[in-house]
Amino acid sequence: MGDFLTIKDKIVAFLRLQNIKKSDFFEATGIQPSNFKGKNMLSQPGGDMLVKILTIYPELSAEWLMRGDGEMLRGSRYAKIVDSTSTQHSANNTNEILDKQNTTSGILNRLFDSLSEKEDILRKQAEEIGGLKERIKQLEYELKKHASVVSDSSIANAV
Repeated sequence: MGDFLTIKDKIVAFLRLQNIKKSDFFEATGIQPSNFKGKNMLSQPGGDMLVKILTIYPELSAEWLMRGDGEMLRGSRYAKIVDSTSTQHSANNTNEILDKQNTTSGILNRLFDSLSEKEDILRKQAEEIGGLKERIKQLEYELKKHASVVSDSSIANAV
């Protein structure tokens, strides 16, 4: 295919940048691994495949993936990723950009992991609070029941 990146090459570059294992990608998208091997790397993915990928990975820029325009990541502050037809100087700049994005990606991954842990803690606490509220209702019911029994006993003793 010459000196430019195919859509599949760009997908592989995205996976590397985001530290996404190919096996995880194939599982998430339902795409067969054979689509990304050998001569199949040269074939263009179908529209359904592209829609599925862009839906599952919304941070991936459709413009960059399909046309090579703009940045790899949507909303990215870094310069766009260039095709391999660029000069050596541009290739070096691209490597610097990818290094910065890898660093940023690593930081974001750690933040997302931390956020996920915090969400798990909050979920467990919410479940515990729900259980405690239920226990309070049970105790209040029992208290009313015992108060009613004591009240009935007092009335019976008074008669």
